[in-house]
Amino acid sequence: MTNHGSGSCAVLTWKMNKIRNILLFLVFFGIASCSQEKSRQYRVSSSAVARDFSDRSLRNVFPVAKDVFSGSQPEGDAGFDALLRMGVRTVISVDGAKPDLMRARARRLRYVHVPIGYRGIRPRQQRLLAKAIRDLPKPLYLHCHHGRHRGPTAAALAAFSLGWMDRKQAVDFMEKAGTSAHYSGLYACVERASAVPPEVLEAMSSDFPEVAQVSGIAKTMSEIEHVFTHLRKVRAAGWKSPEDHPDLVPAAEAARLFDLFRNLRDDPTTSDKPEAFARLLNSAIRDARTFEDAVTSDRSDRLDAGFEALELSCRNCHAQYRD
Repeated sequence: MTNHGSGSCAVLTWKMNKIRNILLFLVFFGIASCSQEKSRQYRVSSSAVARDFSDRSLRNVFPVAKDVFSGSQPEGDAGFDALLRMGVRTVISVDGAKPDLMRARARRLRYVHVPIGYRGIRPRQQRLLAKAIRDLPKPLYLHCHHGRHRGPTAAALAAFSLGWMDRKQAVDFMEKAGTSAHYSGLYACVERASAVPPEVLEAMSSDFPEVAQVSGIAKTMSEIEHVFTHLRKVRAAGWKSPEDHPDLVPAAEAARLFDLFRNLRDDPTTSDKPEAFARLLNSAIRDARTFEDAVTSDRSDRLDAGFEALELSCRNCHAQYRD
């Protein structure tokens, strides 16, 4: 005797399984298609070129991905107004100096501060930058000071982390933006990096720092002393990396010194210092910038004089406020 009920159930089960498999395939295909479309959406044409604004308020502006740009620090009202004309809604600074929150807030721009050094980007910073660039409102503008070294590196590393660029594209982007080969640590962090899984980013907090914590005057002064020690070794080697310290890259050390002086100016613990201290510090900042320009432009005829001017700035300040 045939069990028609059992046969009907078997046929029904087979049909339901088939429908389920078809639905699963369609869902998977849809996700894959969206992922591929998103990847295509964020690819940048290799013909993308830098844009400098005529008033120099923004320099070296490069498209990183769809609605994501890398460039220099916005200068004054003109710089922030230029960002508004670009439609920018979020600004990320990887520079050491304190962001200009007053101008940003006046224009309702979101600011995120993730300062990085010239020796590379730590894994935690890599993840934070990737999440911020992925999740925050766009268009988004990422900057360092000059828009040539740390900013393009951070942008390229985040794009690689998110799968928007492969490793070669990331390095090509840095080179196109003008990231100096002197900064071997910046290139190394991209060459060694791994992509960040989406679940890692999802598990992270979305509480992005508007201003990163400063280190304090004592720690900053100690770091400045270390950099001067490094630069004296570089000078003794003819303004090249010493054979016994190939990790001491002249351009990287000069840029680090400039950053540290600017960090010192923005440190809250220096706000109660006399006006004369501020003048001496601003003089040191100008000397540090002149010295960095001489190093990066290979103006060897200006290096000794520039370094001696820096040392004199420090001695003058120490004579009044430390010694």
